[in-house]
Amino acid sequence: MKKWYTQQNQGMTFIELIVIISLFGIIASVVLFNSRDFSSNISLQNLSQDIALTIKRAQTTSASGGYNTLFVLPNKPSYGVYVDPDEQSFYYFADLDNSGQLDSLDPANRACGTPMVGDECIEKYTISGTDDIKEVCANSKLMQGDVDCSPDKPLEVVFKRPNLDAVMRYAGFPIVSTGVIVDGKIVIQSADETRQKNIIIWATGQISVE
Repeated sequence: MKKWYTQQNQGMTFIELIVIISLFGIIASVVLFNSRDFSSNISLQNLSQDIALTIKRAQTTSASGGYNTLFVLPNKPSYGVYVDPDEQSFYYFADLDNSGQLDSLDPANRACGTPMVGDECIEKYTISGTDDIKEVCANSKLMQGDVDCSPDKPLEVVFKRPNLDAVMRYAGFPIVSTGVIVDGKIVIQSADETRQKNIIIWATGQISVE
């Protein structure tokens, strides 16, 4: 009589199981790492674009000669942005007296969005995410190529009609005439300090994110 034999499926060995689990672990780690890296890049990009667009908003509003509904003035004001790396915030303001700076009744507690005499702040933006403003820089012709960067001095950028060149200075320091400052830079840094975005403001009024 002829016997028939059937081969039984013995399944995976312990070594094969360990190899498969290891492969899944490697794949999961790569996906997780790339996901975090992608999220960090998006967050950094969004913050840098928010600041750049606020500066562009100040330039556009100045160019159009627009009034802000919070303030009633006989003259059309200039507009600007005040960036404070120490406070981790930036302000959009109307330069009512065309002084080239943000004037406030109480600089430590600005009444933004309130039509108070002497307070020019319109909106305040506080950075609440993991990214932050590392420093602000000014590149001046008077410095003979040296760039002055500070992690705590606020940078003011103001656009005045009809000449819409950017007038830049460190808050609390004398205003430097247009043409002396070649460019200003706002450095945005990721939480792990491995990535940066630079917002460049040229004296001619051009704004770029690099």
